[in-house]
Amino acid sequence: MEISKKTPDAPPRPGNLPGGKGAHDSVQLLEKARADADTVLKELGSQLTGLSEAEAGSRLKQVGTNEIAREKRQSVLMRLLGNVKNPLVLLLVALA
Repeated sequence: MEISKKTPDAPPRPGNLPGGKGAHDSVQLLEKARADADTVLKELGSQLTGLSEAEAGSRLKQVGTNEIAREKRQSVLMRLLGNVKNPLVLLLVALA
């Protein structure tokens, strides 16, 4: 019986990663993190002193605010009704 030694593989290329777009975005993020500041600033259309007021206003209108999207929370009553409409729950309540 022979045991083959496995050599370490080269880092995966963006097109070969499982998971589709999310994995590709992670690779792009790592590449940007490794890049020097001047390159990143040029790609983003920015500068070390920041954006001008006009450019900031333009980007705010184009992209929107820098906020995390949040789902509207369901009330306790709506969650309860959501659980009650499940046929298995109705069956268990009827059998109880």
